[in-house]
Amino acid sequence: MAKFEFRLAGVLNLREKLEKQKEQEYAKALKKLEEERLKEKLLRDHKDVCVNTLAELMEDRLDPPEMVRYNDFIEVLKERISLQVLAVNTAAQKAEDKRLELVEAMKARKTLERLREQALEEFIEEEKHSEQKQVDQVVSYRYAKNI
Repeated sequence: MAKFEFRLAGVLNLREKLEKQKEQEYAKALKKLEEERLKEKLLRDHKDVCVNTLAELMEDRLDPPEMVRYNDFIEVLKERISLQVLAVNTAAQKAEDKRLELVEAMKARKTLERLREQALEEFIEEEKHSEQKQVDQVVSYRYAKNI
């Protein structure tokens, strides 16, 4: 019995490696996105603390220089948050791009796998047909010999 060899096995292996690479790139992009979201959350939390502290200062005592410092710092935090929102959006877009690249790599691999399965089925059919021919020849030979 002959051994099945898929003629595009090298291409299939290459596509599998490419898919794994795309998976790793996507995972890195997701990790970066989570890091950027965490930075944004920390900035927002810090701003909230400063706003609460400023509110307490306004209730307790009136210290204009300190209030100005807090107010200025809150404005700086707002700017940083705006920049961080842009960084999050950029990271989200990169993650989406990597996801789409992964989907395309998966489609390419699956297409070749379907071709491999079809070729295997054809090979099995040919082997069955070949075995049946051999059985028929043996039966014909024995029949002819007995006559």
